Amino acid sequence: MKRIIAIFLTAVAAFSISGGAFAQEDQTGQNMNQGTAILNEEAVPQGEPTGLTFDPDKNQDNAVLDQTVLRPGVEYQFPANLIFNGKAYPITEKMVKNMRFSYNKLTNTAVKTFKIQESKGKYFLFVEMKDSVPNEVGEIRYTIKLTPRDGSLALFSQEVGFQYGYHEYDNDIIADLEKGEEVYITNNSPVITDVQFERIAEINEYRKAVLAGPSWKVEVSVTAENTKNFLSNHTGIREILIRFPNQEFKFFNFPGKPSFASAGKVGLNVETLLEDYQDLYVYRYANGRLYTIKGVLNEETKMMEFHTNRLDNFFVTNRKLPDGYQIA
Repeated sequence: MKRIIAIFLTAVAAFSISGGAFAQEDQTGQNMNQGTAILNEEAVPQGEPTGLTFDPDKNQDNAVLDQTVLRPGVEYQFPANLIFNGKAYPITEKMVKNMRFSYNKLTNTAVKTFKIQESKGKYFLFVEMKDSVPNEVGEIRYTIKLTPRDGSLALFSQEVGFQYGYHEYDNDIIADLEKGEEVYITNNSPVITDVQFERIAEINEYRKAVLAGPSWKVEVSVTAENTKNFLSNHTGIREILIRFPNQEFKFFNFPGKPSFASAGKVGLNVETLLEDYQDLYVYRYANGRLYTIKGVLNEETKMMEFHTNRLDNFFVTNRKLPDGYQIA
């Protein structure tokens, strides 16, 4: 009987020690998976904050502020943490009560948003570049300061940097190209440089090359061409959709509006429209006005083909519209 009681008391003591250890970990323990410490919402770490860290944006393919090339026109939200005694803690309202963040841009580039603020009970660094289509990757640098509202001396000043823009086309793919083979371009790396154009022209013996993307294609001379961004999308143009609500449209937009020294043959894939319509019409939308394009359907490729030296905002529709019609 005494032995049973002794075993029971030993178990209770072990549980008490274990429970105490867990309780201590809850108060000061660090979440090693996230790299940030766990803290009770009512508590504030001892001492003063000495810096910031930022976690990946889970809503944007886990973008990392100082590693990912951020896309213009896209809003990123990086969870923000303050560093106390060498540990990073997610920012809470109590931590920054009577404090203010200030920002100083060190580079001369158009930024739409760069600020730390609360959203749904959590604090994030919001970053968004103005919508543009640059031909190269740029760099932005800021200093962030945390200062008491009733004082002028900052608790800390930290420099933060990130890159924005679009990646260049893969040189290894170009190196493996054969004469006449199409250069397939995606929005992940839509920039082709002047050096790459020269290599593509050389491979094709300075005859026309074929550039292609999601549901578009252009056959054109690329000899001595400058760097271009072939970013593309099928986003509907709002003012056109509002003006003509009873028509079917497929949009082919090239925000960078790449142009060439000579005209090339452009093809736009209209296979989905052909399932319901026989007569299709092609238009360019520029400067708020519609311009008729004489497109010819290629029955084999299911593409509407026409010649131009500029990739712009195009659309294909099932009803004829007046040439030169002013939309906006």
